Amino acid sequence: DMCLLDQLGGLIDAGAASFKIEGRLKSAEYVAIVTSIYRKYIDMYLEEGYIEVSDEDRDALLQIFNRGEFTDAYLKGESGDSLMSGDIVKNQGLEIGRVVATKKGSTLVDIEATSEPSIGDGAEIYGRGDAPLSSTVLSYVKELGPNRYRVGDFRGNISAGDVVRRTSRKSQLEAARQSYRGATFFEDEDARKVKRRRKIDMVLQIEGNTLVLKARTVRLADGDRWPSCIEKSVSVETGPFDFDYESPTPLERYESALTKTGNTPFELRELRIIGDSQIRVKTSELNSLRRYCLSELSKVLEFRRDSRDIGGVFSELHDLIEKSRESNEDQHREKCKESMPFELYFSSMEDWRTFEADGGATSLRSINGDVTGLSYKVLLPMAGIVTELNIDGDSLPPEIVPYIGSVTKGREEQILQENYELVAKLALMRGIFVSNLNWLHKMVEIGADVTADFGLNAYNHMSVQVLKALGASDVRWSLEKASTSEGNYPLMQTEHRFPAARLKSRREHDVRILNNEFSSQSVVLPHGDDSDIGERVINCLHEGHFRLYV
Repeated sequence: DMCLLDQLGGLIDAGAASFKIEGRLKSAEYVAIVTSIYRKYIDMYLEEGYIEVSDEDRDALLQIFNRGEFTDAYLKGESGDSLMSGDIVKNQGLEIGRVVATKKGSTLVDIEATSEPSIGDGAEIYGRGDAPLSSTVLSYVKELGPNRYRVGDFRGNISAGDVVRRTSRKSQLEAARQSYRGATFFEDEDARKVKRRRKIDMVLQIEGNTLVLKARTVRLADGDRWPSCIEKSVSVETGPFDFDYESPTPLERYESALTKTGNTPFELRELRIIGDSQIRVKTSELNSLRRYCLSELSKVLEFRRDSRDIGGVFSELHDLIEKSRESNEDQHREKCKESMPFELYFSSMEDWRTFEADGGATSLRSINGDVTGLSYKVLLPMAGIVTELNIDGDSLPPEIVPYIGSVTKGREEQILQENYELVAKLALMRGIFVSNLNWLHKMVEIGADVTADFGLNAYNHMSVQVLKALGASDVRWSLEKASTSEGNYPLMQTEHRFPAARLKSRREHDVRILNNEFSSQSVVLPHGDDSDIGERVINCLHEGHFRLYV
């Protein structure tokens, strides 16, 4: 698992405004622990200018979930053994010791541990393989001596020297639950649990028979950049109060009432009192003044994103959409006058050659009785066209239209850049389907007829309008909307190439691994439908689709 806790400072300095913590299908306890630790070190960097991660916090992250400790190799562009662990595919927890003795017929084992086990902890024992010999929730723990414990119940063929891993820690999970149990945004303020506080200074001005209380947040580092760090202040007033020259409220009572920030998100750094007290003020009135002041300060610190916050970008995008809408509608009406050609999408040049060799074009011509006037386009990877077809552009078969996929990093990007003149010529002659924003921009800039393809993830009509505002003349839906009748559409494009051509899971999921010569990545596809191409096209058309992934 990638862990960038130590790199938070550099990422903040690089301009990262928000960090997404992976929590898909994780427990609430996982979310509580991970976010609290990251919150702690983000605050440390903003306030102190450095990060020093404690062993305790690092172990807490490892304990709640890890699949072979942590790595930052992906951020550094490293591959190989440092990128991922190949030992155990699930949560490994923490190694806490080794088995030192077992007794035949008993479910209890003696271990030498570096960390004290407790009843309720999850534990697994591993031998030489990558599967646990035995798993359990500890129901028995007895201390035998320094760092030695008898624990159980374990079943299986366990031997001295086997590794003991704690996969969950009861005390950690209970503490995590306690951090969010019963907490909501709608609770009474006095009942809310606050774990993180913002330092503030307060000034009380006694002006005759009125009180003015001012509160100001202490400025944090990077206050010019992050809205949450900006210095904010409020001023509230109360009164008038009765004068009492003989027995006015003493200053100590003001201090006692105003320094109680209680269960609020604030920590008082300094309180100053200006003026002489010649009035009588009840403690309850001072408490009310303090609560009102801190409540108002909380309101001005609330940060909400709206159209003004992302303002320029959203407004500019909205204008682009409006300007392009009329033009797009005109283009759409013109296209509707023509019959939409069917699209055959090939993930590799080899698949296209197989289609040609097997008489695919002939098979398509034979279905014209079923689908009157069928015309089709063949979508081929641009990098494959320019490296494998040896063409000058004019000799390209008329049905072929190039596409550029979602990830071109590495060899494919190099090929496209080195052959840019031919890429541009083909795009201008035939149009082009594009699945990444970088090449969308480039192709729009040269004036090509660009279709935003599935890799740009158009899922609703708003996203379609955005892509058209960026210059796309047409848009294809995201594969999230694809159906099985559309064929062997790409399931995944991997950063690193698979050393295999086919993968089959225990559940009979069968996938094909495609390693194109022109690409540095692998494409994962369904293993394939070998039925007649004509039948597959008819089935696709009957379901209202105009593209088949061959």
